[in-house]
Amino acid sequence: MPAVPYLTYSSDDGVQRIEITRKLTGIGSSPDNKVHIADPAILPHHCQVLRDGKNWVLSSLDREALIMVNGKERRHYKLQDGDLLMLGGTELAWSVDEPTSQLQTTMSSRPRVPAVFGGRDPRFDKLVRFSEKLLAGMGLSDVFKVLLDSVISLTGASKGFLIHISGDRMVIPAARNVDRVDIGSDPSQVSDSVVARVIKERKPIIISDAMNDTILGQSRSVVDLQLKSVMCVPLQAKDSLIGVLYVGNEGLGALFGPDDLELLKVFAAQAGLILQNALLLDELRVENLDLARDLQAGSGLGGAMIGGHQRMLDVFRTLDKIAPTDISLLVTGETGTGKELVARELHSRSNRRDKPFVSINCGAIPENLLESELFGHKKGAFTGAVADKQGKFEDANTGTLFLDEIGEMPMNLQVKLLRVLQQREIERVGEGKPRPVDIRVVSATNKILADEIASGRFREDLFYRLNEIHVELPPLRDRGDDVVLIAQHILARYKKLYPGKASGFSSDSVDAMRHYVWPGNIRQMENRIKKGLVLSDGPMLTPADLGFGGTNKPQRRWKPLNDAREDWQTRYIKECLEAHEWNKAATARALDVDPRTIFRYVEKFKDD
Repeated sequence: MPAVPYLTYSSDDGVQRIEITRKLTGIGSSPDNKVHIADPAILPHHCQVLRDGKNWVLSSLDREALIMVNGKERRHYKLQDGDLLMLGGTELAWSVDEPTSQLQTTMSSRPRVPAVFGGRDPRFDKLVRFSEKLLAGMGLSDVFKVLLDSVISLTGASKGFLIHISGDRMVIPAARNVDRVDIGSDPSQVSDSVVARVIKERKPIIISDAMNDTILGQSRSVVDLQLKSVMCVPLQAKDSLIGVLYVGNEGLGALFGPDDLELLKVFAAQAGLILQNALLLDELRVENLDLARDLQAGSGLGGAMIGGHQRMLDVFRTLDKIAPTDISLLVTGETGTGKELVARELHSRSNRRDKPFVSINCGAIPENLLESELFGHKKGAFTGAVADKQGKFEDANTGTLFLDEIGEMPMNLQVKLLRVLQQREIERVGEGKPRPVDIRVVSATNKILADEIASGRFREDLFYRLNEIHVELPPLRDRGDDVVLIAQHILARYKKLYPGKASGFSSDSVDAMRHYVWPGNIRQMENRIKKGLVLSDGPMLTPADLGFGGTNKPQRRWKPLNDAREDWQTRYIKECLEAHEWNKAATARALDVDPRTIFRYVEKFKDD
């Protein structure tokens, strides 16, 4: 018959001799092991012995499980007759066939040794491994669990709690038992008297027999929990108390000793600093996520729009104020200033953000087709209407409809649009049946609608419906440093789409962009930067790359004559209004103009 191996070791109950008969034998401090050793320095499932053919192989089951064989640290070892093993603070002998009486006598006379091998306490190895884990970039919840698991393993406790102090609140982010299982975060599981004393005094407490303690023995929480052995240590970072570690055992008295406390204090000092760093990193992580979310959703002051000029900041604040409402917005400004971007930004900030955003250019669709595009049509309503069609108003139902170039809309459609805005219902061409719609309308134009009204090309009543709030976008040439900011944003965006060596702008280019008049505004800038990025061979875009003819001489920023005239006229009318204490009739008489002209400017001043 093959030889039968034995493990022999000394315990508080005398010499233990375990016959190894199974193919796989577990060794650890948990009772479910074949070889159960009540040693706090041994992990619940420390190692195993596996029969591999004629050989017996000893293997570690945990990175923290320290195994010494004949004085050397091992993770995987083929056992030989007479090998001496050291697991935690327990020495074991491996022997083939039944151990001799001399070996049993030797083991029984050998005192139980502390878990120190070659002058090194294996619990310090656990401390090092704990630090390595925390520095591995785990999330905060995982940091708490690793911290608590390490404390329980280090002290040999049956369970433990990590109590984090945040302001005046105490929360339990981790509560674990010896088997590394979450046991809930109910505060009633810990002694509030013990915790309160540690928080107040900021000193560790070690109680071998809590029930008989002269100070805490009469505490209700101690009595209710039937506490036997407790240790509670503060976690501090510099002068701040960030939490406490609480470990205990309800089954054994006198479990913790002075050596445990000293070692735990060293552990807590390091753990407190690492935990504080983890909390700070978690705050930064949350801030970064918030910033990334804001950038993705465009929820900053300008949202998806870019600008720091005061006129743009005023636009952003207006959008922020009217976003929760359904009030109509009229956006004016030169071609290329970003009027549709304003409409999209308003939609993204509104309660309709998850609903459709539909855009239509009223000046790009022939007059005979525009009505059908807006309101839809019935099958057979006209030649080519081969099926029922839903119009843009229905497409945008519950969402936002953007009517670009509203000044180009024919007069007959202006009448129908006014009726839709008043009654909130549309009729498809050829159907004659009203359909309710729930939309917000944003319109835009680069025309001066006051002039269009005066010339009879735009209905004044429709103007008032569309112009409940007015936003005027300044031309790019009037936005100061925004010119460079926008250029850098455009370059960064197109570098991801097109090949090119350029990663920035030369100082001459920046100067040229600042002083150029930009008649096409942002759309023109986008075109030039895209072309320059593709064609440039240098690391920086030069004035020549941007189409400035290779000259670095600043160009005078001339305004179009109509804009210059309008600016002067606005200032002049405002001065006259102030001189007449904002009496519109008196101002109209002084300037010899129709009172409606003064009224329109007064409305403009209110919007500004």
